[in-house]
Amino acid sequence: MKKHIKSYLLLSILLSYFSTSVSALDIIKEKQYEVINDEMARDNTIIEFFSFYCIHCFHYEPVWQELKNKYPKITRKVHVHYFGPNDMGTLMSKSYALSIEKQLEVQFSKAIFDRNFVQKNTIKSEKELIEIFSSIGVSEEEFRKGIESKKVNQTVNEWKFQIRKNKIKGTPTLTINNKYKIKEISNSKELQEVIHNLLNNKL
Repeated sequence: MKKHIKSYLLLSILLSYFSTSVSALDIIKEKQYEVINDEMARDNTIIEFFSFYCIHCFHYEPVWQELKNKYPKITRKVHVHYFGPNDMGTLMSKSYALSIEKQLEVQFSKAIFDRNFVQKNTIKSEKELIEIFSSIGVSEEEFRKGIESKKVNQTVNEWKFQIRKNKIKGTPTLTINNKYKIKEISNSKELQEVIHNLLNNKL
């Protein structure tokens, strides 16, 4: 009888322990990230969904640069088209795609963020975008031709598909391997750890 009681107590303790452990893991998962798709990307990816009209994205740039430096081959950005004054969102997405095609992403991004949040002179027209491109060496003719090109439009359409598929509601949003969405992270070190673990499927 004593043997059965001891076994029962041991089983209860073990069940209690595992129940607590699983609960703790669930809490960590709920706070740090969520699963947004059942299937994982074949290759590792870290994607930031952002907008040039989002001040939080502007402040997030140093963090993103750290990730880009650490994971240069798997980081990329998707511009979210539904933010912006005067229906400028899609045009800004096309402009960003064009800057990537012309290998001017860094210069373009710096110029746009600087104009919108340092100078506090928000870009509200195509004319102003033409001026930005002119300042980084792209003529108005190249701009107009570029934003209507097949490649740029394919890129923007792919971004819009990813935004719908991943149910992106706000910016900045980080996704890992097209499966996980980062949620509440308190600091850069914690973010790096969570991303590392998700990339290596340790969570």
